[in-house]
Amino acid sequence: MMRRGWKHYGAGSVSKNPYYAEINDRIAVQSSRVQLAKWLGGFFLILGFGGIVFFHPTLRIRAVQITGVETVFVPQIQEAVTNILQQYRLKIFPNNHYLFYPEALLRNTIIQTIYAENISIKPQWGGVLAIDIQSYPTALFWKVGDTYYAINHQGFITEQIPKIDTIQDAVIIEDSGRSPQIGTLITTTEVVNWVLEANTAIKTHLNQSIQGVYLSLNHPEIVQIQIKQLLITLNREDPAEAQILRLKIFLGSKPPIMIDEKHTIDLRFKEKIYYR
Repeated sequence: MMRRGWKHYGAGSVSKNPYYAEINDRIAVQSSRVQLAKWLGGFFLILGFGGIVFFHPTLRIRAVQITGVETVFVPQIQEAVTNILQQYRLKIFPNNHYLFYPEALLRNTIIQTIYAENISIKPQWGGVLAIDIQSYPTALFWKVGDTYYAINHQGFITEQIPKIDTIQDAVIIEDSGRSPQIGTLITTTEVVNWVLEANTAIKTHLNQSIQGVYLSLNHPEIVQIQIKQLLITLNREDPAEAQILRLKIFLGSKPPIMIDEKHTIDLRFKEKIYYR
């Protein structure tokens, strides 16, 4: 029973406003256009920023500054670094860019010339790549064939010596045909310390300088040291200074000119000294 004054409209009696669909379509189209405009604006903004990042000259490295090493090594390192900076990675990313310069590759390239304790690679404003190389202190020099190297206290080859004229200390001469590389371990800390001890003892007790230290890979316990024309054979397993003191006592009983003549003295046996 229906209430008086109320009229019931069934579902079939209600019709939709024909303008509602048109209005909703307009709103949807406008919203899509706004979203497209935002997307295009963001895309061109990113594209423009990327263009600035990639092509702006203030973000490119134009010069290489190397400090901390001897000047003789600077041209070689600078040429190697410059060649890398002129290349591209994946044919897209320029190596001379502040954001894309290959620090690890540059570091590995530098240590092929000089094995350093620390290598700092930092780009600076003004298009400069600053490279500071802190070298290991040279303990001794090593000769293989006709090539001379510097080694540190740990026995690593730190650099190749271009001119033998610059060497004033003892040179270890190896009787092998191998070609060692920069940064490789060519000997041990024990061998370096023993040779340094022998060098100091010869300067202190004999007032002489070592001309060469001869090592054999086949007999590492045997060391031969040349002082002027005198060739001394020592046992590396015994303290160097004690053997040099025995040599001092032996030379004290001989004419002083003996050290300038070709003689061989074997100090490997504590009981006897063999002289030829």
